[in-house]
Parts: sequence; C-alpha cells; structure tokens
Amino acid sequence: MVKEAYYLKVRTDVLDAIPQEVTSILSVGCAGGETELVLKRRGKIVYGIEKEPAFRLKLESVLDRVIIADLDHDTLDLPQNFFDCILLADVLEHVQHPEALLRTLLGSLKPDKYCIVSIPNVRHVSIAKNLLLGKWDYAAAGIMDNTHLRFFTLASAKKIFSALPLKLTAIRRKFIVFPYENARYQWQKRLYFWLNTLFSSKANPLLYLPWIREFFVYQYLFVLKKQ
Repeated sequence: MVKEAYYLKVRTDVLDAIPQEVTSILSVGCAGGETELVLKRRGKIVYGIEKEPAFRLKLESVLDRVIIADLDHDTLDLPQNFFDCILLADVLEHVQHPEALLRTLLGSLKPDKYCIVSIPNVRHVSIAKNLLLGKWDYAAAGIMDNTHLRFFTLASAKKIFSALPLKLTAIRRKFIVFPYENARYQWQKRLYFWLNTLFSSKANPLLYLPWIREFFVYQYLFVLKKQ
C-alpha cells in the first residue's frame, strides 16, 4: 500500500549530504521522485529504483532511467562502476537482507565514491519507554512503521557497514524528543516542533553526552565511501 506522506516530500537532509562533485546518482526507493526532481534540476544524471508500479509514469517523466523492482526478490540490472553516489533514504529497514542488498548495489558504484544511507533509530527514547512498559506496537508511520522488517541502532548499522567495502566518513543525527506521528492535532504538531527545535539546540548539554544523546536520535544519516 502506498503511503502518500512518505512519497510527497523532498528529503533536504539527504540533498545536503550529497557532495558537490557528484554527477551520477542511483536513488533506491525513490518513491514519487520529489527529491530526485531537485537533483535533476541541478543537472545530475539520476537513475531510480522503486517497488510501486503506480509511480512508473511519474518517475519516467523525471529520471534518466526507472527500474521497477522488488529489492528482496528481483534481480537488479545495473551498470557496473557507473554511479558517483547511491542514495538509500529509509530503505534498509524495509528489506529482508540489508547487507546483501548493499553488496549488490555497491557493484554499480565507482571506487572511492559515495553511499548515503538514512536509518531510523530503534534505541530512541520513545521505543525504550514502551519496552519498559512491555509494549512493542507497530504503527502506521515512524520508527515502528508496520512495513519495517529490520530495526537498527547505531552499533548494528555500523556492523553491517563494516562487513562491506565501505568507509564511514560522517554521521548526521536527527534529534527528536516528541515524534510527530504521535501528534493527533495540529496544535500538538506545532508544540512538538518547537520543543524538538529547542532540544536540538547546540546549547543543550545532553547532546554532548554520548550515552544519553543516542536515546534522542530519531534518525541517523550515514555518509560512506566505497573502498
């Protein structure tokens, strides 16, 4: 089932992480192509892989090539050593074998080029609180999205990357105390926005305590290079 809220937004955090020298990009799980459209407007060559056939026509009007495929079951026909950057924005948690998928995709990435991965953090305080209460409930969106097959902490994500020819060059953290998907009303969303913005301030001493700050990371964004 297509979740429109996921597909109709530009991932500015991903765009900001892409090095300027990148010219050719493979976007895995490109959805409605909103982020990819920005990249095309910047003059990039962009290929996309998407599971939902309903997006084929829209994507074909935007991208240089579109591959409709199930990442768990279909063979991916990709050029070897072709791309400067591979994007996996909230993809690995949706597949059965993340490490195997990454290994396959890396064949299409040029040596010493970039792989950018974003992953939700199951160590988040909201999940830890529910575990203390004996709860493990799936939801329509968020870290406990009911389509997630795998769950990651910072350590488990690093473990997958370390098993592959990848060098971790940067980690970007998205701090959220109050997840927006828990807000039932518009006023709650506005309140959560201000509280989360205040918490994310560089003046917050908790962000400098490693054992504490990781509980408030909602999502990690990893910048890696193929070795």
